[in-house]
Amino acid sequence: MKSSMKILLKTLLFLLIFTIIIGYLLVRTPTGNKIGYFLISEKISKKANMEIKVQSLNFKEYPKFSGKILIEGEYKLGIHGVLSFSTLDLDFAISSDCIKSNICTINDDVNITGKVYGKFRDFKVTASGKILDGNITLSGLKKRRIFQDVDLVLSDINSTKFFTALDVEPLFNGKSNAHLHFDTLHRKNLKGHLTYQVVDNNYSGHDIKVILDTKVKIDNKKYTFDIDMTLPSAKVEIREGAYDQELKYGTAKYTLDIQELADIEDLTEVDAVGPFYASGDLILDKKIKLRGVSESFGGRLDIAYEKKKFHFDLKDVPFNTIMQRLKQNPLLDADMVGIIDYDVEEKEMHTKVELNHVQFLQKELNEIIQEKFGHNLHQEIFPDSSFEANYKDDILSSTLKIANDNNYLIFRNTELDAIERSIDTTIDFQIQGHNIAGKLYARNDGYARNTLDSYLTFDGLVEKHYKLTLNGPLSKKWTNMYYELSAARLPSHLVTIEDDINITGHLYGPYTRLYIRGEGTALNGHVNFDGLKVYNEIKDLNIKMIDIHANKLYTLMGVTDLPHGTATLEAHFKYLNKKNKQGTLTYSLRDASYETLPLHFSTDLNIDNDIYSFTADINLNEVQTKITKGTYDESKKSTHAFYTLDIQDLAQVEVLLGQKYHGPFYARGEIDYKNDLQIRGLSKTFGGMTDFLYKDEILYIDFEDASFKEIMTLLDYPTYVEASTNGSVNYDLQKELLLVNTKLDNAKFLPSDIVEKAYKKAGINLLYETFDASELAVKYQNDILTGSIKLSNLKNHIYLTNATINTKRKSVNAYFDIYLQGRVLTGKIYGSLDKPKINLNMQKLIEHEMDKQIDSMGGQAPREMMEGMPMGGTAKDVVTGTAGSFMGIFF
Repeated sequence: MKSSMKILLKTLLFLLIFTIIIGYLLVRTPTGNKIGYFLISEKISKKANMEIKVQSLNFKEYPKFSGKILIEGEYKLGIHGVLSFSTLDLDFAISSDCIKSNICTINDDVNITGKVYGKFRDFKVTASGKILDGNITLSGLKKRRIFQDVDLVLSDINSTKFFTALDVEPLFNGKSNAHLHFDTLHRKNLKGHLTYQVVDNNYSGHDIKVILDTKVKIDNKKYTFDIDMTLPSAKVEIREGAYDQELKYGTAKYTLDIQELADIEDLTEVDAVGPFYASGDLILDKKIKLRGVSESFGGRLDIAYEKKKFHFDLKDVPFNTIMQRLKQNPLLDADMVGIIDYDVEEKEMHTKVELNHVQFLQKELNEIIQEKFGHNLHQEIFPDSSFEANYKDDILSSTLKIANDNNYLIFRNTELDAIERSIDTTIDFQIQGHNIAGKLYARNDGYARNTLDSYLTFDGLVEKHYKLTLNGPLSKKWTNMYYELSAARLPSHLVTIEDDINITGHLYGPYTRLYIRGEGTALNGHVNFDGLKVYNEIKDLNIKMIDIHANKLYTLMGVTDLPHGTATLEAHFKYLNKKNKQGTLTYSLRDASYETLPLHFSTDLNIDNDIYSFTADINLNEVQTKITKGTYDESKKSTHAFYTLDIQDLAQVEVLLGQKYHGPFYARGEIDYKNDLQIRGLSKTFGGMTDFLYKDEILYIDFEDASFKEIMTLLDYPTYVEASTNGSVNYDLQKELLLVNTKLDNAKFLPSDIVEKAYKKAGINLLYETFDASELAVKYQNDILTGSIKLSNLKNHIYLTNATINTKRKSVNAYFDIYLQGRVLTGKIYGSLDKPKINLNMQKLIEHEMDKQIDSMGGQAPREMMEGMPMGGTAKDVVTGTAGSFMGIFF
């Protein structure tokens, strides 16, 4: 890649080539026409390996000569003088407003004049002028095809432009001086040396003086060099430098000796102290790269530099030493393995290292951990540890992680004040399964007395969910701190629930036997408590909760699906921990409801580990239930208790039962709960014995000598029959399906409209009859009762079949078949349940009466003979049918 300096040298060489070719062409083309200009340009460009355009040539006053040439489209070369085979005396001038190369274009005022004189094959070149904002002088001797004693001096030039033109990243901003001397200058034989000096009083934009001295030896396309750079309290030496121009690659050895890092703080932007020494390799590969090593901090520090960025690899470098060099009070000591990156332009440092052999140095922290958690941190081994820090704009932000499989300590945004003996940090600790995270400030006020009399403030989370603030003094043996605790959850030994907790209180005593008291809001009510925390156990705990949310308390106790309401609780525990507990508890519930019915509840519990013994009184809309000998087994999640039930009127619990019932109901029995609720009981409310079981949302009832009249009264149905009921009734609560299958013993009709109508219409007195073989089969669902009732004895029967009763509309529709007291009645009952209508089958009634009359006159044999005659039955049907129709009008 051609640079502008090479173009300049080639331009001077071009003068020699141009002179030779012009002399040759003069013999061939004395007219110098335009075709000649073109041929000359092509020939010279090829010979000089540059873009050269001949603009004009003047040989009219030969041997006097003048011409104008444009080189690389930017450099204007003017030539005039005497040109012949024996004499060469030419003046030239080179001008341009930029320095152009294949690499870059630099705005610059180039103005160089010079002279070429001597013989045609043996002449001398001299030149001087302005370039790179400085001065240039040039001299050299040409003998045949080689230049000798070429001397190029650049003085007071712009260093930035100089490095840019050479395709090297600018390192300096000051004025430079360069001296280039070639003993021989030829494309196959290039021998010489170069010296370069610069004084930069504003190195890299900082008020830092830098002196650079460079020496280069040139042997064709290979260069060797030495460089010395001096800064305040620092020196850089580059030795054994070698650069291959053809490969565009070079190497060198360097040493960096900084006596005091604080003297170059403006340059490094790192507030550090102490010496630093490094040595390594320098690589020139378009950009400057560095590789090196230092042991100034202990251990090994490998160094790399590229694109204005430093990269450091650390191996077993002591963390303690680094922190001291950064003027920080070290919290711990460890060997670091990792990286440090520093961006020179951004003035930013980033550190990311693993920490080996971690040992805490701060005695106060070790003693706090020992006192508060019962754990010796100093003897702990932390294989999973790291340190990450970022330094920018005078701010050092760091994260320190010290961890093993069980415990960890993480410090973020840490500031340590060695004068106040304080730490201001964001912590995340897990010690022995306990977690603390938040903003911590701790100051050791007893340092001078060699005690742990400290002042501490904390604002953060405990066990990840509970916001805690602490404020107060603590010592090695005593704690006296005020606290505030708030959270959106509340834990128990079984479960954690959502809740709004705000508690203020006081901690007093040694951590191993700490007295804790508090008061505030929890469970939507007011709470106060006090107790003694002995290690991980609570003793002598007193709790009072007023007007709390009942369901939240049930959930904490592991009980669900109980009525909501406002509760008051008072508890006294001898001891309480994760595995064991013993104490007593009283509890009352008000402002509650169950299935829209008002509920009041109170209970007394005795707690002995997993066993809860209890009694309770329940008032549900004035329905009294008393629970006795209750036992809840927490490990088995099972409950068993006895109960008594006193209902004055079942209408009080209509919502609970699903429909309206009337009359009292008394029962006693047992309750069991494990996954599902089961209730078993006995009642004499209906006379006899009623045995019932509620299970899987089905009610099973067995009657033994129960009063049919009392049962029908309970169901709010008109009662026509009294009987001793034996059988079963099943009711499916989910399907709202009732199935009745019972025997009715010694059934008797009760006075009613039906009895009166039977007597008036048919002369039958139902009150005289007793039916000892009867049954009732009923299905009830969706307000519709269907089924049949059959009352019978040895002589008579009453069948009510295909009966349909609408309990909502109070209507009845049924067929009856009666053989009673010598009467035969069939027909239909319909209409209002209170006053039903009866439709008799008169044809059958008259037929029966005719049979009786014929039998009374001639006996049964003539009647049977008549019926056996042809058309005998038809005649009887006509008579009875006509009479039945006629009587039906009035009956």
